[in-house]
Amino acid sequence: INSGVAEDQRLPIVAGHHEDTWGGQPWGSDKLFDDGLDTNMWHGQCFHDGGSRWAEVDLDDTYTVTEVHILNRGDCCGSRATDISVFVCKSNQCSFFGKPSSGGKGAWIQLSGELKGHKLRFETETRPLQMCEVRVFGHSAYACETDEDCYQQSGNRRVKYRPYCGDDKECRCRSYYRESRRNGQVRCRRKPASKLAYIGK
Repeated sequence: INSGVAEDQRLPIVAGHHEDTWGGQPWGSDKLFDDGLDTNMWHGQCFHDGGSRWAEVDLDDTYTVTEVHILNRGDCCGSRATDISVFVCKSNQCSFFGKPSSGGKGAWIQLSGELKGHKLRFETETRPLQMCEVRVFGHSAYACETDEDCYQQSGNRRVKYRPYCGDDKECRCRSYYRESRRNGQVRCRRKPASKLAYIGK
């Protein structure tokens, strides 16, 4: 697919989840990110929902997702892709990212948006969920251009604990604060006081 997005912006998928209500079918969610590009369902390289109408994939961290590419089934039923809704999830909240307006057999389908999350969920309402590959693109959820970007991201109203935009264009904490990153937010906290041993003379 020629979307203009660089391959180095492809985000790592580390796990897949689905519920196989049929039992024992070879079309599990691991097929969504195995880099297999065979679009014939019966060759065993595509995902089929097994009757549950959903699937999820986990990213290795929280990112700002900007594009999702779906490789459609090629041997049959290309129009079923128009029933797929894609969500980006952060913690236990999922936000709607997009829905294909068309679906050709064996075609790459591109969806664009901008949402932060660490997981993607795919659902259908009336048709089987069938996909042969999923690729997710985006950038670090902690990226910044200015210190103000980091202030908005952190949600911390106390000025001294607010992160700043570092030379690497990512939000950072000052060296004398403890830094934690979670769900797309950088939080700065006071480091615990050092325990000093005093020896009397």
